Amino acid sequence: MLALKPYLVGHLIDQSTKVWNEQLVQGLFAIETTQNILNTPLNKQVDTDRLVWNTEKNGCYSVRSVNRICSEDIINNDHLRKSRY
Repeated sequence: MLALKPYLVGHLIDQSTKVWNEQLVQGLFAIETTQNILNTPLNKQVDTDRLVWNTEKNGCYSVRSVNRICSEDIINNDHLRKSRY
């Protein structure tokens, strides 16, 4: 069985130039996928990656926030929200 090295998106980017590592991308993916990846623009201003949980103001994941999101998706609780009038 073929064992693949676990890669993160950051591994596919040359960190010194902030461009795609074309040789690595071409070696890992099919032609169509490679073209899609290489056509994806990169933000050259980002210094480091970080995980952000967008549903919280502080950007941190919590079980409480997931429970809130799930309950909002499952249960119609619009009547519990403050009116914006």
